[in-house]
Amino acid sequence: MNKYGHYHVTNTLKKELRKGQVQLAIIGTAIALSIMAIFPPPTYASEGCEKEIVIPTVPQIWAHKTVHLINLERRKVGVPPLKVADELVAAARYHLQDMLDDDYYHTSSHDRIDGELVEVCQRHERIGLFYPDYTYTDEILNEGLYSYPFEKFVVQSWIDYDFTRGRMLEPAYWEAGVAYNYGDRIMQTWVANFGQRPNVYPIIINDEAETTDIDDIAIYLYGDWQEVRFQINEGAWSEWMPFENEMYQTLSDGAGEMMVTAEMRTDTLSTTSSDTIMRDPDPTAVQTTTISISLNMPMWLFFTAVLTLLTMRQVTRRPVS
Repeated sequence: MNKYGHYHVTNTLKKELRKGQVQLAIIGTAIALSIMAIFPPPTYASEGCEKEIVIPTVPQIWAHKTVHLINLERRKVGVPPLKVADELVAAARYHLQDMLDDDYYHTSSHDRIDGELVEVCQRHERIGLFYPDYTYTDEILNEGLYSYPFEKFVVQSWIDYDFTRGRMLEPAYWEAGVAYNYGDRIMQTWVANFGQRPNVYPIIINDEAETTDIDDIAIYLYGDWQEVRFQINEGAWSEWMPFENEMYQTLSDGAGEMMVTAEMRTDTLSTTSSDTIMRDPDPTAVQTTTISISLNMPMWLFFTAVLTLLTMRQVTRRPVS
């Protein structure tokens, strides 16, 4: 201690102090990393504008039916049907999960940063990640509490508003994908994506119905071709015949999934496209399957369905374009 009452700190002591500080910093860092490993920060299944395949947490048994109902509405106004495209289904599931994760409801993608919602991309940019090189694409949303059949009320809600009806019935769209979920809400959230790609010419059986109990089927074929021929499952090809956009074929004997393939051509171009439908001559078997699927729903979803069936009321949020 000097004459002023202060202690002298030697060089050796200074080095020891610095060494101790470094050791404490290392120990503190190690503890922090261990805590992060045990209790990682929350992560989301999807973020704003990325291409990520999302596995649905709710069975998508009504998604395909929704496209079929949309096609029935399109037929009423003379518009060709839509074909379910896996790429648009994946895009719809991704955006649906992102909205549930970040708690928002909009066609533009958002991320929640420091508690604030920030737009990160437009719907066309996001859909294009899953559905590249598109000619046209669009998206509509819906959120509400519906009684069964859910898809019927969702489509009717879209029909009731000019901007969603216009997009749903747009002739420029040839393909579609639908997804829905509940998240931690009672309200159902639905996403429908639409699009058209160059050099992709879908064929659609029975307006994209999932099943049929009769032999004769209607097939819509996109494009402007001269001739077409058909193959059912792995059977023989039919003879070439003059092309029409709507044609009819007869399914082969047997039940189960039936695949119809069409080869279409002009003098200089040709393409092949296919679609499937479940053929079951016993309508009661289709009903039994539907019931068994419904009974395998999560209990909370089952009770929600029972509640809506009892009330038979529809509470709807205005669709978002």
